[in-house]
Amino acid sequence: MRNSNILIIFLILVIIFITSVSTISFGQDKSIEELYFQGVDLLENKKQYEEALTYFQQIIELDPGHAEAYLTA
Repeated sequence: MRNSNILIIFLILVIIFITSVSTISFGQDKSIEELYFQGVDLLENKKQYEEALTYFQQIIELDPGHAEAYLTA
């Protein structure tokens, strides 16, 4: 009986941990996506090259594997 209670508590904690991690990573991806599109807008539409470069550099710092940021910067 005691082991089943511990198992249930453990499973609940695992579920809470997984949902919190996925929420945090989704929020970060969204901000990276917003930074990318703001940088592209500055680059292509407003011709503000140096300011656009700072956006792409921020993306690379947050996510070094973001290939589009390297290609655009």
